[in-house]
Amino acid sequence: MKQLIEFENGEVKDAKLTSMRVRDIFDDCLFKEEELEEGNPTKEFNVVEGVMIQAVFNTERLNQHKLEIDEMIDEIANIDKGPHFLNMCTRKDGSLWTGEHFVVDQLMVLGLATEKLKVPLDIPKKEWGDFFPYGMPFVIKDQQKTSVPVIGENPKNYKTVMKLIK
Repeated sequence: MKQLIEFENGEVKDAKLTSMRVRDIFDDCLFKEEELEEGNPTKEFNVVEGVMIQAVFNTERLNQHKLEIDEMIDEIANIDKGPHFLNMCTRKDGSLWTGEHFVVDQLMVLGLATEKLKVPLDIPKKEWGDFFPYGMPFVIKDQQKTSVPVIGENPKNYKTVMKLIK
């Protein structure tokens, strides 16, 4: 029997996973102007690369939002089985939480940064096109990292980390 889905203000009622909430958390986890010196973070940071996005997050705020990020990821359909990136826009109840894959990518990088999500097979991004359909990965929930705080990089290492990523 299909579950009746209730809507409120254009969103699924009682859903934690909404396009607006993902955007708000993503924006809040980015560094603010006052936390940068000459474009470099002054606090612990995490650099994560998704399909279209590379983001440098404030580790402290990732930890503040970690539980909510985990709850949103848990609403993704088939997340335990490892859905393809293009299918991550569907909730377990069958409803779409966004029609924009850019926002799916924002949630994916938040999940990778908090280690709630991982790309199986540990394939470098530059090789995704050889292994994954449409050059976009499958992602899977990592149950082991849920209660572990996010560990960031020392801001003194920012330039070194960024060189390694390029």
